[in-house]
Amino acid sequence: MKFIGIKPLSLRTLVSAIGFFVAIVTAVSVPTGYLFVEYSAAASALNFKAHLKGNRLAKFIYGHDALWQYQTVRLAELIEVPEADSRGDQQRIFDAAGKLILAVGSDPARPVLTQAAPIIAGGVQVGRIEVLASGQPLVIRTVIVTALSCLLGFGMFFAVRVLPLRVLNRTLGALASSQHSLQDQNYRFDMAINNMSQGLVMFDANERLVVCNNRYVAMYGFSHDAVKPGRTLTELLKHRAETGNLTPDQEQYRTELLEKIKSGEKTDFVLEDRDGRAILVSNQPMANGGWVATH
Repeated sequence: MKFIGIKPLSLRTLVSAIGFFVAIVTAVSVPTGYLFVEYSAAASALNFKAHLKGNRLAKFIYGHDALWQYQTVRLAELIEVPEADSRGDQQRIFDAAGKLILAVGSDPARPVLTQAAPIIAGGVQVGRIEVLASGQPLVIRTVIVTALSCLLGFGMFFAVRVLPLRVLNRTLGALASSQHSLQDQNYRFDMAINNMSQGLVMFDANERLVVCNNRYVAMYGFSHDAVKPGRTLTELLKHRAETGNLTPDQEQYRTELLEKIKSGEKTDFVLEDRDGRAILVSNQPMANGGWVATH
């Protein structure tokens, strides 16, 4: 008798796989999402700086078109040197040919985040400005978040795999014990009905055979295939008539028997087969509409 279609090993493997998947997703998605959000915010801030400073430079260059490349002091003032030094940013100004005009601030530590904006004066791009910042703080924060995410992932793995498996093991243990007990009961039931001196058959409310013992099979000389569970009363009576074990009319016998069963009365009668044997048949109705017959 099987209670579960999936083997216990498969269930354990499935639970472990789910726990591992949840742990990996947690450990990877959290730092990945954090890095994406923080990088996008840092890049947006640098981009805003670059365009703001590009606009400042464009206004200045529009009034000093011929000599703007040589006024490095004024250019440095326009892009706010103190702010660049305090934040650790580096800002570079290039002309239209890509030549470096001015670099303010020290080289940022790697990895480097860079954003650029064009410098447009009088409708013409005369150069560009780049704002560079170190991505090292972002990397450090991401590493910390990754470590915490791994701890969270381990906790999720424990919660999804270890705890459910403990419950599963207890459940399977109880199920195995119940199954063993049921097997013992089935064994005792089989031993009891197959060692009876009477033939025994049980039918359900749909006139289908549920139980048949060995004595019944031997009494009428049937094959076990002829009395498999699920056989109808009509099929069984037909087989008995063909083997000479039922002399009355089959349909009349069935009709009278079912009338007695429906009335809830226990019926006892004697049948004679072609061998001259007299067989006492007792039919006991059951509450579910079926009945048990002893021969």
